[in-house]
Amino acid sequence: MSKYGFSIKTARDLLDKAKYDADRYDRMDFDERTWSYALTDYIQTAWHLADWIAAETGQSKTEVRKGIDVLCAGLFKLVEELAIGQKHWEIDRAGSPQNIAKTSAPAARYVAGLNGDPMRTHEKPYVIDNDGNKILAGFLIRDTLSAIEKYLSEV
Repeated sequence: MSKYGFSIKTARDLLDKAKYDADRYDRMDFDERTWSYALTDYIQTAWHLADWIAAETGQSKTEVRKGIDVLCAGLFKLVEELAIGQKHWEIDRAGSPQNIAKTSAPAARYVAGLNGDPMRTHEKPYVIDNDGNKILAGFLIRDTLSAIEKYLSEV
């Protein structure tokens, strides 16, 4: 049990926070600050959940991360890349082949609304993996959150 997380004391408590962050993202109003903050909070929380699970179960962090990654078809590796890139500004691990995640910053654009008036619309944020695949941020959140929840329920 952590003494440093205020009311967040266990991995399950931190999982609840990740769910809260995911819900904030789902309710986003497409204001860049709103979705970007919610997404960043989710990425950092999800990545560190593996540490909390490892501490509570006695498993290694590597074992937990690999177990979660298997459950979400490799998407947890993208969470890792994003979390490390966010924290350290860039990802720099010499000699380590990796799937470098990149992100989009969707722009607002105007289209014709129902009555012909301009209507503001937005592209949804996505992550681009090393193969150039675009993965919607919401998909990344849903799949990794489901994998973490499943992993935690099985240990």
